[in-house]
Amino acid sequence: ESGSSQAQAFSPRVVGYYTGYSIYELPNRDSYFVTDIPTYDLTHLNYAHIDISDSGQCESADDWADMRFPYPGDSNFQSLRGNFYQLQLLDAAKPELVIMMSIGGWDFSDGFSEVAASEASRERFVSSCIAFMRRYDFEGIDIDWRHPVSGGRLRGRPEDYENYPLLMEEFRTQLDAAAARDESRYELS
Repeated sequence: ESGSSQAQAFSPRVVGYYTGYSIYELPNRDSYFVTDIPTYDLTHLNYAHIDISDSGQCESADDWADMRFPYPGDSNFQSLRGNFYQLQLLDAAKPELVIMMSIGGWDFSDGFSEVAASEASRERFVSSCIAFMRRYDFEGIDIDWRHPVSGGRLRGRPEDYENYPLLMEEFRTQLDAAAARDESRYELS
């Protein structure tokens, strides 16, 4: 019997990723918009990718795509347009879909080792990411660090092995505190 309650507690997730740069038409592919995402089977949608600034804070990797790109029906007077606004509309239309922001990826993981290196830098980074998440109405944070210790485009450091779980612990702690303040639930992956 405990196995069936465990199965109910852990529902399967179907996670899709949408890359912000998909709005751009390239020689070998057409544009693909938030409004084109087939969400009928998805439980989660991760918006990729959010960047880490030189000062160790979450920031948009592409302001034009994220916040200013005019979708059909947008007004010139809107303070927010682009993919972020379309994700908010998608969330309103399908509230059971959990829309999360994905930080890092191959192009934007360079700052992870630095922000994870000390307690102060972890606290500051996580706080900035949660502020970003709340500002743009995401429902959680996905960490796509490529790759602790071994590095991705840049070299990692051996301390990443210990600092990565500390960074994730800081995210969970601050997300839980934000969720309590907001009377909400924020996911972490």
